[in-house]
Amino acid sequence: MLRSFIVAVLEILRRWQWNFYRLENEHLGNMDQYRVTREVPLPYLFDDPHRHDADDDDDEETKHIK
Repeated sequence: MLRSFIVAVLEILRRWQWNFYRLENEHLGNMDQYRVTREVPLPYLFDDPHRHDADDDDDEETKHIK
């Protein structure tokens, strides 16, 4: 009974260890090939009316400054 428990705990540790190394390797591979990004492009056009208003205000401010 004790032997089975020890073997089960060692198996859990073995699986955790290899899972950790597999994920770490995947992460390093993604970073090396520049596949890691902070922004995910949307598959559709997003038209935000508030964003255009803010962009227009910025353009007017730059016109007055010049």
